[in-house]
Amino acid sequence: MLEQLGYEVDILPAVVPPNYRAHLFIAIHADGSNDSNASGYRVAAPLAS
Repeated sequence: MLEQLGYEVDILPAVVPPNYRAHLFIAIHADGSNDSNASGYRVAAPLAS
């Protein structure tokens, strides 16, 4: 859908390559747990340059 709107899309491996640059980075995770008490979210920030 993003490409149809004119955006360039890269699908990356689980570990982002060093020095990878982008205007926007979207990570979709399919993490799961059988523990009904488990919940939360993941936050990441860019490294300072």
